Amino acid sequence: MAEKKAWVTLVTENSYLKGLQSEDLESIKNEGCELKAIERIHPTNKLKEYIWDHYQDCWTKLRVWDIEGYDRVVFLDADILVMKNIDHLMNMNLPKDFLGAVNACTCNSRKKQNYPKDCGLLVLTPSKQIFEDLSNFLYNHPDVDSLCFPDQDVLNKYFKGKWVPLPYIYNAIRVLRTCHASTWEDKAVRNVHYVMSGKPWKKEIVDFEQEYDDIKKTGDQEAIFLFILNSWWWKVYKGIEFRIGDDY
Repeated sequence: MAEKKAWVTLVTENSYLKGLQSEDLESIKNEGCELKAIERIHPTNKLKEYIWDHYQDCWTKLRVWDIEGYDRVVFLDADILVMKNIDHLMNMNLPKDFLGAVNACTCNSRKKQNYPKDCGLLVLTPSKQIFEDLSNFLYNHPDVDSLCFPDQDVLNKYFKGKWVPLPYIYNAIRVLRTCHASTWEDKAVRNVHYVMSGKPWKKEIVDFEQEYDDIKKTGDQEAIFLFILNSWWWKVYKGIEFRIGDDY
């Protein structure tokens, strides 16, 4: 019997959507995608505070292990833009009780007080037992109140020693393009992760050439890099063909 595999994402609020209406959901279904309403997950003891408010919804990501009927799942955060084919992740060698993910950059080169680790892309095998173990941690572990980065901290603890690292290109956090410019290679990146604030869909790029010229005149290298990455999102969204490596 052929293995069943699936791409999975989680949407908990409409701020991660660009004009998605009920008719769009129907069109997604018609493409063969399955939409499933799930119950949110929250620890019994409410955390004192979250690094960012939307992190309170991140616990629910753990439900990916509770999906029934699949032998392999690749989870992607809803703010990830897939730039190149990543089908091979469905066939990577991964023990059933292991997790495949990108090692987050933890150098905090910008010295931000609330600097996150990241689990934007996960390769895994759904398992009721693992889901029960993770749930038991949430509801009974004495340290759960101290976890500031919900799903990420739990997964780091649970999968310690059972973590297969993937290259950064599968979860290329956009700030790496400036913080680690010597490592980042545009043409190598397969997924861009638009973490933190300033989501590209919040501000439409209409005239790519003019806006790029305006940004360049500021001399702000970080703003220039951010514009380039945001322009990728808008070009994909609008169906505009482009070559990675072009200026914008």
